[in-house]
Parts: sequence; C-alpha cells; structure tokens
Amino acid sequence: MVQQMPAAQDKHEAAEAVLRPGRIIQDKYLVHRIIGVGGMCAVGSATNVLLDQVVALKVLLPSLASNSEMVLRFMREARSAARLKSEHVARVFDVGMLESGEPYMVMEFLEGCDLGVVLDGRGSVPVGEAIEYVVQACEGIGEAHAMGLVHRDLKPENLFLARRADGVSHVKVLDFGIAKAMVPTESGQRPSYLTEKTTTFGTPTYMSPEQLREARDVDARSDIFSLGVILYELVSGRVPFEGDTTADLHASILMEEPTPLHELDPSVPAAFSEIVLRCLSKDRHERFASVSELTDALLPFASDALQEYGDRVARIVCGPRPSGTDIAALIESGAHPRMSDSGAPSSARKRRYARGSSDPDPAGNRPERDPSSQDPVRPVVA
Repeated sequence: MVQQMPAAQDKHEAAEAVLRPGRIIQDKYLVHRIIGVGGMCAVGSATNVLLDQVVALKVLLPSLASNSEMVLRFMREARSAARLKSEHVARVFDVGMLESGEPYMVMEFLEGCDLGVVLDGRGSVPVGEAIEYVVQACEGIGEAHAMGLVHRDLKPENLFLARRADGVSHVKVLDFGIAKAMVPTESGQRPSYLTEKTTTFGTPTYMSPEQLREARDVDARSDIFSLGVILYELVSGRVPFEGDTTADLHASILMEEPTPLHELDPSVPAAFSEIVLRCLSKDRHERFASVSELTDALLPFASDALQEYGDRVARIVCGPRPSGTDIAALIESGAHPRMSDSGAPSSARKRRYARGSSDPDPAGNRPERDPSSQDPVRPVVA
C-alpha cells in the first residue's frame, strides 16, 4: 500500500493546527512559530517554560499519524538520534504524543542553514571547505554506524551548518527517520536488518546502486556512496548522476561512470578526485570500508585544524588507535609506512591515501580552507 502524501496547502494548514503559536504542549512547551514543513513533519520553535530553554518541536503531520508505519518511522528517528552523543548529530531531548494523537519529538534548536542552502547561494565551495563539512559529518555518521545504524538518506539538506555559541559553524547530521538498524547475528553470519520489506525510502540522486535495487541490502558503505555524491556536488556544483526522469536517473546511477572532478575543473587535485570516485564505485566492496577510512583519505587535503578528526572518527568507529609503541613496532615490521627524512609523507604513502589508506597523516602540505562569505542564517527545517 502506498501512503498518499498530503498536498502542500493541506500540509501547511495541518502544521498550523498542531503548532499553533501560543499553544502549550504537555504543560511545558510554549509554541512560538512554524519553522518549516516537510513531507512527513512540521517543525516549530518553542520554549521549555520550566527550563526557559528554546527548542525545536518536530511533529508528524495529522494526515500521517494514523499510519502505523509512519509513526514507527518517526519514533525510530527519535530513538536513533537520542542514542547518538556526537556534537555532529542534532540532539533529541524528549518525545511524546499530542492529545490529538500526533507523535512529536523535542530537539535542540539550531541556527544556521543546511548545505543545500549553501549550494543554492554559492553554487559550489572550495575543496578544503567541502572536506571540512564531510569530515565533521563523518564523526556523527561513524557513531551511528558503530551502533549498527545506516542513515540511508544523506544529502546536503540533511547536513546542517549550525552556529555554535562562539560563532564558529559546524555540521550537524539531521533526519535519522529512515535509518536502518542492523541486528547482530551469530559469528560469521550476515547481519539481518530491521526495515521495511518492500518500500524504498531515500532521495534517489544520493542513493547507492544497492539501495536502488533492494532497500534492505545496504550497509555503511551505502552512506559512503552518498557522501561521495555530496562531495562531488559541493565541489562541482552538479551531481555526478543525472536523468530527465526517475528511470533515467536510476539507470545513470546503476550503469554510468561520473566525469572525474579534476576533468571538470583542473584546479581540483587529481588525488582528491580519485577519492570521490572510489566513494562512487558501483561495487561497494571497492569503496572505503568505513567513514574512518574515508576521513583518513581526505585529511591530507584538509586544514591543520581538522587533523584531530582522524583519531576522533577512528576511536568511534574502530576503537582506540595504536599507541606510539605499537606504531613503532608496526614501522619495524614494515606494516606501517615510514616518514621521509623531512618528516613529510613519502610519495608512496600519498598514493596510498589516494586509494583510501587508513594511515594517519601527521605532517605534509595541506591546502588551507579558502575564506568564504557568511552563509545565510536559517533555523533547522525538517
């Protein structure tokens, strides 16, 4: 059965009904205004009157609240997000049910804009800036993967550039509404998955080939494919796969090879272009095995300030990295690439980074992020 989504006018009318300014929800949340309305939910700003704290309220639209699958998906998002502690995931504080039957969740209120707005306003961003956004997202996504969750709907609109109290912007991953839980099985067996049996969710432009073929047959490498699409779009201002119809788009993702970024723009480093192409491999076994591997591959092109993310993401995804003594032993055994006499990575090591090596890069020349104009401020929208 296909759920009929409400028309745009109906959605806004429904949103105004459940998030009416001045309404007090659960004797605690005073609604101020509607921030935005999405396909499933409405989001509004509110104040927790007991704590004098500004929050965001996300409510399932009334027309969908009678659909048990949609309610399950909404509640799964709340539970998934509440488990994640990374500063790069939008936090969930509370969940409940309105008197009229619609489920809601209470989230941190974010000021800033999503990367879709950045692309709309600027067209593209420098390589260093694109890497900064994606590496930060990798920390939040890595925590989800470590907990057995695959996001399945990564796209610029779900990477939110939020402003911290010190004025610095950082990325928050949004919308775990279609995240898939992998259920551990006995050793040696393939994981089973908690998800819909036949329904395909996600945004086709950013979906991996295996997600298009079978929504249940995805793992963390499907999210890595989506991150590759995002990197490609951030740097080039266009997506790697296109089509006039949905069928044409699917065919492009399944069968066509994208134009390498350095061929579109010669200023893009060829090694970075190869990293993006590896993310976009049709065969998931040819992609990076984890967001930790992807992070390490990207860091040689990132600013010094971003280097700490190599260890941070690795600790989240794989556990603590080897100690200095362990690394020395690896070097002696030949299993760890040596540094050149100058302290910079050898050319062989740089080539391994281009292929996605997970070795950290503590030195070397890295392009700095180009200064850019301030992005517009926009509260979080579903």
